Amino acid sequence: ARTIGIGGLHFTRGIQRAFNLNYEKAEAMKLSRGKLVFREGEQDQIARILSHIATELVSSIKQTILGFEDLMGPLPLQAVYCTGGGSR
Repeated sequence: ARTIGIGGLHFTRGIQRAFNLNYEKAEAMKLSRGKLVFREGEQDQIARILSHIATELVSSIKQTILGFEDLMGPLPLQAVYCTGGGSR
């Protein structure tokens, strides 16, 4: 198991910095308007911010899987468990 330190707080802070908001307003904006959109033409500014952070999270997950396979050899991946607010 490995802990990856990217979660909901990182998404909130990204919005907070981009719009110069306090934490409470950024959190409310994340919850009410935040979504990941994979087609660039359909992304608004919030989706672009969240997508950038999600890319960092996915990269960390991929590095973990590749590192595990380096040590243990290729194994079928059965599950990836994400917990906490950032996993939503």
